[in-house]
Amino acid sequence: MAAAAARDALVSADDVRTGGKVSDPASGLRLPLPAGWSRVDGPPGHVTIAADRAWSAGGAEVRFRPTVTASRVPLAPGVDAAALGTAALAGALASVEDGRVLAYDVSADDPATGPLTGRRLLFAHRQGRATIAVLQAVTVVDGHGVTVTASFPLLQWAALRPLVGAVVDGVRADAPTAAEVPAAGEPAEGPRRDPWFAARGEDLEDLARVAEAQPAPAAGLRLSRAAFDHLAGARRRVAPEFRDELVAAGLLRAGGRPSEDGAGLVALARERTGHLRLESARGAAPLALDVSLHGADALVVTTAAPGELPADPRGGELRDAAGVVTVDVVDASLLPVVLAGFVGLGPAWSAGGAVELPQDLLARRAADPRTPPPADADAALLRAWAQPWFLCTLHADGLDADRLLLNAGAAGTYVVRTQGEGPASVARLQPVPSALLFEDLVRICDAVVDRAQLSPR
Repeated sequence: MAAAAARDALVSADDVRTGGKVSDPASGLRLPLPAGWSRVDGPPGHVTIAADRAWSAGGAEVRFRPTVTASRVPLAPGVDAAALGTAALAGALASVEDGRVLAYDVSADDPATGPLTGRRLLFAHRQGRATIAVLQAVTVVDGHGVTVTASFPLLQWAALRPLVGAVVDGVRADAPTAAEVPAAGEPAEGPRRDPWFAARGEDLEDLARVAEAQPAPAAGLRLSRAAFDHLAGARRRVAPEFRDELVAAGLLRAGGRPSEDGAGLVALARERTGHLRLESARGAAPLALDVSLHGADALVVTTAAPGELPADPRGGELRDAAGVVTVDVVDASLLPVVLAGFVGLGPAWSAGGAVELPQDLLARRAADPRTPPPADADAALLRAWAQPWFLCTLHADGLDADRLLLNAGAAGTYVVRTQGEGPASVARLQPVPSALLFEDLVRICDAVVDRAQLSPR
């Protein structure tokens, strides 16, 4: 089992304000240069800065050097920030194979500091034993597309996210001095706009199909839930009815004893020092993602994610969803991405504020989409009500209370808090932007991993 990686000391976004600047007259780009960072060589038309040292990124010896790269290119007529952002989102969805696109937002204009206004994208992916977070911002300045991309270890989110975010926000674009060839082509057709927001005077892209572009199939070994549970709990020889399946999976020798791989999985399950669990249900299918931690290793055992099932699952679909699990061992740094995949976290536009529903109405609507909305529902709640729903409950060692999350499809994710008890109990639904919810998942996973590493073996 791998030794755990350590998170490095916190740094401050103040390091951006107290550091220097990197200017590139040819492109007109100016970047903040935090203390402990330097400019490095990059492709023509790009300005890249990097931390002077590599940071712990996963496992015992895995390290990664954080970077921020800015580029500027001429655009075809008619390309706006929405079109540029949609292209960046499509590129991320196509290229992120072992990870997830987590959030897509409008970057707000701040008159006090003047950051570039456009779109901001967050994704993360596995790179060996490391998990790399990527924060990308795009905008249009005087007919040019400006893209700023920051890459850093997800393990160091608390230490580096404020810093790289301040660098990204601090990029400025002046008039370039280098001669350039204008972009060719006809005026670009913009991306499809979200009709619900368009009807209310808001110009936002339609993100409804993004979830379909990144389903959450888990990597690893597939076998029946009963067989794995029996292997993990067996104290002596495995029962005959599970032997053929476990031998075929490479977890059991022909004589009935666990193989090396099987013994390793059993040890992780039995000797865990930390635990996370997500539970959900679609129809009569109990769905779950279970994580056992030991050092930097995380044993992930998951059924189908609730978002993978059809809108009205039946019969064999339910049996397969709940009765078959995927088993994998990943670096603990990947856990926030694993959890995000199960709950279906991704790009979505949230709308409206907190709403309160009777607890029994929430339960009925989650179980049956034909349940009518409350008579006083506002437009934002009606938008969410029309989407496919599923609930997920997160249990974690050391968590003061379980987290209850409602995935409402294109309407985003809600955090649900229950008030009161019995028939009069009320569920308060608070829409939370995907980027903020992912940050909460990172904090929870960090706390569980830290607690696990302090637990006696």
